[in-house]
Amino acid sequence: NVLESAVIAAYFNGLAGKTVQKKSGSSYGIYRFTRYSSRYHEIIRQNKMNIKKVLQHVDQNMDGLVKDLCILIHQPSVSAKNQGLKKCASLVKNTLKNSGINAEILTIKNYPSIVYGEIKSKKNPNKTLLFYNHYDVQPVEPIDLWHEDPFSGVVKGNRIYGRGSSDDKGEL
Repeated sequence: NVLESAVIAAYFNGLAGKTVQKKSGSSYGIYRFTRYSSRYHEIIRQNKMNIKKVLQHVDQNMDGLVKDLCILIHQPSVSAKNQGLKKCASLVKNTLKNSGINAEILTIKNYPSIVYGEIKSKKNPNKTLLFYNHYDVQPVEPIDLWHEDPFSGVVKGNRIYGRGSSDDKGEL
């Protein structure tokens, strides 16, 4: 449900106590998340175990997740220059497939390729959860402002440097 998803997102993103505007159908709903809201606490309580499992999975697989991100960062995908988009779409598709997600590349004339992935729920086959992301990045210019190659994916401490590391390949 939209409210439950928004509350979980609020929890992860530290939005408790803030107002979030969410479009639902043709109208906007505004949710105010407060740490004192009984509904907020109930949703978090119900999902606490799932959140712990997700965080444990991330901790246990951090090296592989960082490696996957670096592979994507190494591939230029500058839409303004039509640079590397097909190759990056292929890498995203492979990343999804390696994660157990059925994936394919959809093409529309004169537009960058769309990578479509789908997992069928065994418990809720009639429900859909949509994640949207983009794999293209902005041009690297001015290049002299970079301290590293923009497509190097250099890891320093617990940070990754490179075009797309946080917008938006990092979220993939």
